[in-house]
Amino acid sequence: MIGMLRSRLVIKPSFRLVTPLNIGFMGEREVLRATFKVPMQGKETPIIPQSSIKGALRAITERIARSVEWKDQDVRNAVEMHFERNIITHRGSSPERFQQLLAEYKSSGRFDEIVKHVQETLGLSVNEAQEGEENERRILEAFLATKCPIDNLFGCTEYSGMLRLTDFIPTGSPELARYTGIGIDRKSMKVFEQAIYQVEMIMPTVSFTGLIVVDNLIPGDHISRLFALMWKFIKQLGLQIGGRKSVGFGLLQIEDIKASYVDFLQLKDASERIKALADPWNFGKTFDSLDSLITFLETGHL
Repeated sequence: MIGMLRSRLVIKPSFRLVTPLNIGFMGEREVLRATFKVPMQGKETPIIPQSSIKGALRAITERIARSVEWKDQDVRNAVEMHFERNIITHRGSSPERFQQLLAEYKSSGRFDEIVKHVQETLGLSVNEAQEGEENERRILEAFLATKCPIDNLFGCTEYSGMLRLTDFIPTGSPELARYTGIGIDRKSMKVFEQAIYQVEMIMPTVSFTGLIVVDNLIPGDHISRLFALMWKFIKQLGLQIGGRKSVGFGLLQIEDIKASYVDFLQLKDASERIKALADPWNFGKTFDSLDSLITFLETGHL
């Protein structure tokens, strides 16, 4: 969404691998399902792509958001209409319910306000915003997208979210092993002939670390509290990624975390802001435990 950089939260978690992990990258032959690797220091090293971590974090946040009793009616509507089928939309799973919401907003006399909000927030032109019934639906969908705390964090088709990640790299030397399996016909539940395959697994002897950066998060508001609930979930149940999750593979547990929050508006001049941007660890409020970070996200207080 349109705006300036007001604050930045930088989080550096370390996740310990608890069960074997395969990211699901196919090898040169289909019988070998190799895990994802990149060249590092002259050798192919397994990593966790940022997309895998971000997808798992989004899935957790979506589940939590649907269980929260949101006080703001627009936020409640946005979470209700948040729906993913190939792409993320805010028309829900029921066209009838979305049309009902559109009628409610129009009858409330707020639709001009909604058009203005979408224009100012997403930069939509006046001409695009004022023609036809389908455009009214499109404007409402865009409005709900701006109000959706899930997409405020992770982004959607209308705008990029607050949250960005790096790939997560191993802190030690990963140990790889191969698991041999046999293909099963799901309909007959019989073994496919000559359907033997191997899955390359990262064994649970290593940890992974990376960066999570969140821009313009306001500690204590509804988006920040949802982000805090996500971390509470991870602290209690861990984070699961990759293939064969149904049999328990790919479980990560948080073992260490540090974070720094920089409020650029509180810094005196441009030179300090540039220094803080380059080195947030020495210019922001720092946190050395997950509990202290969660408290800050929930309340805005250290």
